[in-house]
Amino acid sequence: MSHILSTIRSFSSQLIHARLLFAALGGILLLSGMAHATFYPSLAGGPTPSGSNFVYTYNVNLFGNESLDPAATSGVTCPGPGSTNVQCNPAGTFITIYDIPGFVSAATASSLFTVQAQNLGPTPSSINGGTIDNPVLMNVTIIYIGPVTTVNTTFAGAFTITSTVNALNTNGNFASQATLNAGASAGQTDQLVGSVTIPIAPVVSDSDGDGVPDTIDNCPSTANADQLDTDSDGQGNACDADDDNDGVVDGVDNCPLTDNADQADFDLDGIGDACDPATGPPTNKDQCKNGGWMRFNSPAFGNQGDCTRFLRTGG
Repeated sequence: MSHILSTIRSFSSQLIHARLLFAALGGILLLSGMAHATFYPSLAGGPTPSGSNFVYTYNVNLFGNESLDPAATSGVTCPGPGSTNVQCNPAGTFITIYDIPGFVSAATASSLFTVQAQNLGPTPSSINGGTIDNPVLMNVTIIYIGPVTTVNTTFAGAFTITSTVNALNTNGNFASQATLNAGASAGQTDQLVGSVTIPIAPVVSDSDGDGVPDTIDNCPSTANADQLDTDSDGQGNACDADDDNDGVVDGVDNCPLTDNADQADFDLDGIGDACDPATGPPTNKDQCKNGGWMRFNSPAFGNQGDCTRFLRTGG
């Protein structure tokens, strides 16, 4: 027989929760005992840069007919089968925030709390942790160790989480465990699940799939992982119509990667002088005149006569 665990989520900045009680009806767990008591975390600030990381600051909030009583949540006060109470396991008054991406550390400066970090739980016994707890990611648990508190309050800046990522996920998960202090359920442990804002890695857009984010890609719509930009104009060669920025488009430029607006080509081989590694051979005798013979290196000539003789004989 399968078991169904109901969880209560928070919507429109208002937490709604329930005391989850076991009801022995065909082995199915039912939701009962609706209440208006809340013990939950809320993001107070961040992400705040800290070196190469980011700090998120959280408040701990206590409202409604609820108290913080570590002794009570360590006793036989947690919901069990039917209307019974069982020994709390895990015990204590705590909040667990699940699955923190880029987790680096967690800390508290308050003597009323301690902080733990772990990959699994702790999760209140009536909540199915498997639905909200990814064992690969780190969880943070803030544990109340102070005196019994029955006054509604906010513990401002109760703890911090440091992460390598700097975006916000408003649909993170938390679970908490505190004590009801009014009505027929007074003294019993109240277990809550809800939403909390946690870090998340920002979504990186890479339109051309070259591994370079669009925000820094010099050809965001053309794949060019090497980001080569010969003329340093901010437009990569892969999408730049004039890679050397000499005013001559690459399709007709005889030195597409070397600035040569004059397009000079002494040996008339289709490769501009500015980028031609080999000048020659000559194609007409005028190229040999007025010292032109000295410009050839493929082949090289000793004088003008050698140059013109090469044209007559072909070698």
